[in-house]
Amino acid sequence: MKAVNKQIDPLSAFVEVIVSGDIATAIRLLDASPHLARERSARGATRQAAKENFFDRIQHYISEGDTALHVGAAAKQTRIVKELITRGADVRARNRRGAEPLHYAVDGGPGSPA
Repeated sequence: MKAVNKQIDPLSAFVEVIVSGDIATAIRLLDASPHLARERSARGATRQAAKENFFDRIQHYISEGDTALHVGAAAKQTRIVKELITRGADVRARNRRGAEPLHYAVDGGPGSPA
């Protein structure tokens, strides 16, 4: 049986770091690849592919068109959100559903303060 070499794209890897809360690594990745602040996810949650696009840690899906700023806002990672904005992230970026990072910032998940 042949092993499948599944590569992760740089934005997906960056998003994983943001979700994990590893701010130092997120900033290092931004230093090395500043374009990550402005990139959009090429894929996201669908009815057929919901589970693999859901982050348990932050109780949130990633949608096609989401940016790192969307994810940082959903993860309530204020330091990385500020860093992304400073580096040119579009605060009005809309995903395929029309959601902007601000929408994700105010989304509540289980255990969120009221």
